[in-house]
Amino acid sequence: MEYITLVKYREECGGCPTNYIAWDDDGNSYDFYLRHGYMRIENETTNELLFSGEPRNMNLNGVCDWDDFLKQAKLVGIIFDDSEAEYESRIEEEEREFRKMFSK
Repeated sequence: MEYITLVKYREECGGCPTNYIAWDDDGNSYDFYLRHGYMRIENETTNELLFSGEPRNMNLNGVCDWDDFLKQAKLVGIIFDDSEAEYESRIEEEEREFRKMFSK
């Protein structure tokens, strides 16, 4: 098993596609992507494709959550430890901005 300690992960899109970006304690960034039942997990720093294809033992169709990516990674021998990682959400940030714009 490969063990990767994450320091931060960010939700970029919540569905169709579901997309997260994460960073580890060595400075690598990872792209977690799911669309139409196709999942990809890639180290963007090294261009290493960690997983590509239909998720194993999961019935997903374009929408999943962060834990589904972690489960899939574990099935292919990679443990992403996010226990102390900072979480951000682009969706939540945009929602706050819209509320500011329309609350005036």
